[in-house]
Amino acid sequence: KSKLRIPDYAGSIEAAWEIVEHVNKNGKEILVRTDVTGVRQEYDCRIGFNYDADEVEVSADTAPMAICLAVLKLP
Repeated sequence: KSKLRIPDYAGSIEAAWEIVEHVNKNGKEILVRTDVTGVRQEYDCRIGFNYDADEVEVSADTAPMAICLAVLKLP
């Protein structure tokens, strides 16, 4: 029996980037950036631009987690 291997989307930037590519193919723009405030570094992920009604923005401790959380908030 072979086991289904689910990628670690929230822990691996390579796996999370598959989500970014999927979102882009479906017509949404996605921006991932680093935000350094004081000694804390976090990552922001924004999906949709120009104040689109479906625009989502999320911050997290890692880029993969920010990507996953943003996608989960999409309508």
